[in-house]
Amino acid sequence: MANRPGYLQWNIALYDDDVFWVVPRSHDRPTDEEQRCQLMLDPTSALQHGTPVELAAGDGIVYPNVIM
Repeated sequence: MANRPGYLQWNIALYDDDVFWVVPRSHDRPTDEEQRCQLMLDPTSALQHGTPVELAAGDGIVYPNVIM
């Protein structure tokens, strides 16, 4: 795992939560220009190809924080 981040992030839902979104495979590539522009204009808008991760209270998700 050369050149990979040496850390992970944990999110544990305290209540049912459907607002956590990821862009699948985004950890494998740099952020593209369209995504950068969209995040600069409105960081709360849904990104193209984004997928919601629905967590019930007590569920957790672990990921490298280089994902979108």
